[in-house]
Amino acid sequence: MLWLSLFACNDSGPDSGASHPPDGEGITLGEIQACPEPVAPHWTDDTSRFAGHPDPQNEHHLGGYVAVDDLDGDGDQDVLLGFPNVVWDIWWNEGGVFSPTPWVGRETSWVPTLADVDGDGDRDVVMTQLKDPAELWLNDGGVFTPGSLETVEDRKSRELVALNLDDDGHLDLYVMADTGAAKSDDTNIEKRTDYALRSNAPASWNVGAGDYDHGRGFDAQVVDWDGDGDDDVMVADDEGWRYGGNRLFDNQDGELVDVSDQTGFYIEVAAMGLDVADFDGDRALDVYISAIGSSHLLQQLDGQFVDVTGPLAANPVQSEEEMGWGVLIRDLDNDGRPDLVTAQGDLWYEAKPGPDTVYQAPIDVLRQVEGGFLQSGPDWGFPTEGSYRSLVTWDENDDGVLDVLATDVVGAPHLLLSDGCSSGAWLSVDAPVGSRVEVLAGGRWYVKRATHASSFGGAGPATVHVGLGEADVEELWVTLPGGTQRYQADFEGRRSVRVE
Repeated sequence: MLWLSLFACNDSGPDSGASHPPDGEGITLGEIQACPEPVAPHWTDDTSRFAGHPDPQNEHHLGGYVAVDDLDGDGDQDVLLGFPNVVWDIWWNEGGVFSPTPWVGRETSWVPTLADVDGDGDRDVVMTQLKDPAELWLNDGGVFTPGSLETVEDRKSRELVALNLDDDGHLDLYVMADTGAAKSDDTNIEKRTDYALRSNAPASWNVGAGDYDHGRGFDAQVVDWDGDGDDDVMVADDEGWRYGGNRLFDNQDGELVDVSDQTGFYIEVAAMGLDVADFDGDRALDVYISAIGSSHLLQQLDGQFVDVTGPLAANPVQSEEEMGWGVLIRDLDNDGRPDLVTAQGDLWYEAKPGPDTVYQAPIDVLRQVEGGFLQSGPDWGFPTEGSYRSLVTWDENDDGVLDVLATDVVGAPHLLLSDGCSSGAWLSVDAPVGSRVEVLAGGRWYVKRATHASSFGGAGPATVHVGLGEADVEELWVTLPGGTQRYQADFEGRRSVRVE
C-alpha cells in the first residue's frame, strides 16, 4: 500500500490520448539495434583511458571535474578533464582511443559548463576559476578562443548554468557565487549571493536585476519543475543549517521567485549535488540530492516535494563519516525503472597523510525494484574503494546501455563500460538542449530535460536515455524551447531518435 500511495498519478504534462501535433513531424527514427545475446547488468571498470592527479595528497575540493561532449563534431564524445591548480586537458576521442592536449584556459579552472552561447551549433565552455573571474571559451569545430564574460566584482563564481529566463532565444546565465570559502566570512552575505547574467544577443550579457540564493551553493540545475514551459533553477546548498537550505526558484515572467518553503524543497543539509528526473513514472520531475551523512530522494506530488528516502531505502550514505558528491537518476539496466547512482568520497578538507592512503568510499548504485531500491553496485562491477566526485553517462561502446565516467580526487577517472546489450529495450532521444522529453511505455511515464548538466562538478551529453523494459513506446512527446511540440506514437525501442 505504501508503494501505491507514493506513486500516485500526477496531472502535469500531456494527457495520453489528448490532441497532439502531426505524428512524426520533426522526428527521425533511427534503425533498431537488435540484441541477439543480452547479458545481465554488469560494467567493467577501466582506469587506463585517462590520467589522474599527479599528487596522491590532493586536497578534497580540487577535482576531478569533467565535461563530456562531442567537442570537435566527429561523432565521438570528448572529455575535458581537470584538477584545479595542476592540470587541465581535453582528451580527444578517436574511435574509443583518448589522446590528451592541454586545455587553453588557466590551470586554476574549476567547474566547466557546456552551452552553445553563440548559437553556432558547437558547445562552448564557461569555466569558473578558483580565485579569478569566470572565463568564456567559444568553440569552433574543436578550436577554442576566448570570449567576453563580465561577472560581478568580488563574487567568485563556483558554477554557472545556462537558461532562458525571458524566452527570447538568448541564453542567460545563473551564477552560483559561493566558492566554498564563505565559512571564513560569515557576515559577508553579498560575496556568496547568486545572481543572473541576462543576454539580449548571442554571447553577450548584462548583470540582471535580482539577487537570489544567499547560501553556500554547490550545484545547480535548470529545470521546468512545474511543466509551465519556463526555465526554473534548483540549487543544492552546503551547510544549510548555517547559511540556508536548498532552494527552488520558480520563473515567473522572467524573474526567479523563491518557492522553496511552500513546495517542500527547502532542506537544511550539507548538500553537494542534485539530479532531476521522473523516477516514479507519474510525469512529474523528482529530485535526488547528495549530502554529508545522507542522500535525499524528493518525490513531487501535486506540486509538493515529499522526502521518501526512508520508505524507499534510497539513502546509501549511512553515517556522518560518509559523504555523497555527484548523483544521477538513470535507468542503468534498461528495465523501465530509473536507478540512483551516488559518487561517495572523502570527508576531509585535506588528504590523509601518506602516499598509500586508500579511501574506502564506493560508487553506489541503488537499483529500483518493486517497493523501493536495492544496493547493486558491487554486483554490477562498480568500484568500492576511492574518493569519487563527478558522474557523467553516455553510451560509449554503442550497445544501448549507459556507460559511466566517475572522476576521483586523486586517481584516474573510472570509465565503467557495460559488458553487453540488455534484455530490456531502450530509447535514446537527441533533442535541442532545454527540451522536455516525455515517454509513455508500458503504462509508465518518464520525463527528463535535455541538459548538459550532470550533477556536482560535471557536464555531459544532453541526450535523454530512457529504459523501456519489455515495452514498446506508446507515446513520445518533446516540447522544444519556445513551446513547439513534437509527437510520435506506437513504435519499437532499441533505437536513437533525433528531434528537430
